[in-house]
Amino acid sequence: MNSIKFIPILIVVISTTLLISIAIWTSFISSVVEETNENSADESVVYNLNIIQNATTSVKGEGIQLTTTSHDLFHENSEGFAVYRLPAIVYHQQTFLVFCEGRKGTADSSISQIVMKRGHLNGTKISWDQTLTVVAKINGTRLANPVPFVDKDTNTIFVAYNVLTAGITEPMFLAQDHYNQSILLIKSQDLGVTWSEPHNITDETLGRMHPVPIFYAPGPGHAIQMKSGRLVMQGNYYYREINSTHKTYKSNTTDHGVVFVSDNHGQNWRPGGFVPYAEDNKGHAIDTSESSVVELANNTLCINSRTLSKSQPRAQALSTDGGDSFGSPVLVKELTEPENIGDVASGCEGSTLGFTAPKNWTKYGQVKSSASDKEQPWVLFSNPADPFIRIFMSIRLSTDGCQTWSKPWTIWDLASGYSDLVQYDDANNKDYQGPRFGIVYENGYIDTVSTVSFMTFTLDDVRNGVKATKLRAELKQNQIVS
Repeated sequence: MNSIKFIPILIVVISTTLLISIAIWTSFISSVVEETNENSADESVVYNLNIIQNATTSVKGEGIQLTTTSHDLFHENSEGFAVYRLPAIVYHQQTFLVFCEGRKGTADSSISQIVMKRGHLNGTKISWDQTLTVVAKINGTRLANPVPFVDKDTNTIFVAYNVLTAGITEPMFLAQDHYNQSILLIKSQDLGVTWSEPHNITDETLGRMHPVPIFYAPGPGHAIQMKSGRLVMQGNYYYREINSTHKTYKSNTTDHGVVFVSDNHGQNWRPGGFVPYAEDNKGHAIDTSESSVVELANNTLCINSRTLSKSQPRAQALSTDGGDSFGSPVLVKELTEPENIGDVASGCEGSTLGFTAPKNWTKYGQVKSSASDKEQPWVLFSNPADPFIRIFMSIRLSTDGCQTWSKPWTIWDLASGYSDLVQYDDANNKDYQGPRFGIVYENGYIDTVSTVSFMTFTLDDVRNGVKATKLRAELKQNQIVS
């Protein structure tokens, strides 16, 4: 009976805490929106640049210049869909192809189709399709997690995706004893103008995995082709632990990053390696969920994964045999990801992109210790870099094979979600000025999925953006910028 007396007090405490949290968040949104409301949608990603430049001039004596350009590709409640999720991008022969789930409702389990918009590079200008193209649909069904990749040897663009029963949620999938889904693959050899009939690769991938997966999710984001020609498609899968001492997720399952590989240009596929079970120094399981993969030097792959524990940053695992096996995951403290307080799972998807290190690497303040280091690709990483909620879409750089990462360059201060990175430099272009990059990402003022935007940038922008982000943090701390 005594405990009943405390229930009204507990309700008051919880309500007060909630109201204070809402007030703080509303104040934060209002302060940043004031800075953005005079900018056009296509320039929103660099809304605070003038403030940074003016502040830098007065405090440091020099301005910080960025060369980014941006364009909004998909908007919620438009072109027949309620929302667009899980953007993924590839580039080939002066053409960008951006894919999303076009959802009829806002829930993950909604009926959805795979949609695409193409961008066309002409010199340094990019023109985008005005309307979307539906590249895959099955009436009344959920098509999810588009994963595009390019086979440069055959000039073929592939897209893999999940086929799921609409209305079935993640907990319902994980309660099953066996996967109930299909993995389909379509391809185009004319830069996305036309697409093949889907090829079902479920039996040769999920059907050959032991233990049997309970559920599998491709990607999200782009997959890769290795220098050897091998195609590597990343994802994650759950399986049920039986008679095990492992700490488990929902329905007694554990989650593992995994790759599927093809050594004959996508004709046949097989399971590659998966990230094994591991625990952190606090005894918590490291569940490696949604994953991105990048090729490093010497046939090495790095798989970078979202984790499901609120106490953990992102995790990485290495394969030294081209993806046939992976070592234990290691938590990367620099790669902060959101706790997603109140959501089903912690963390958020992130993207990695490997590229050849520039010849003038000393310009970027990097120290190379040996000749072999010069062969190590550099890697970009993007995600919402806040430890609590999905805000601060940011880009980081690693110059040592994903061992260490730069401070973040925050490209969007407000709500943000999934993203994907792409390189589109063309050394044969007479106007070639070095590698250029693009990022496609979910964003909004309050809702993380209001818009899917695309932004171009260079390595100089990353370097200067990191400086600008650090400066802005210092100015806010000193109350120079409200």
